[in-house]
Amino acid sequence: MEDVVSGCSGGDQATARYEVVRTGRTGHTESIRVVYDPSRIHGTQYRSVIFYADEEQQRIAKEHPQLLAER
Repeated sequence: MEDVVSGCSGGDQATARYEVVRTGRTGHTESIRVVYDPSRIHGTQYRSVIFYADEEQQRIAKEHPQLLAER
């Protein structure tokens, strides 16, 4: 891995704090972003997924499903 960042996906930005998210009532999912070199990682357990931060990113992800297929 080259970089890992933890955070939250989904839910409301106003409640995207760990103290609130851990209650399980915000609609958030704890998530991480992992940056890795695919030429050094082998195995089917490593898959790509797109999480979007806003409606524009969601639209782009839905319009371009090949973004995952190319990885």
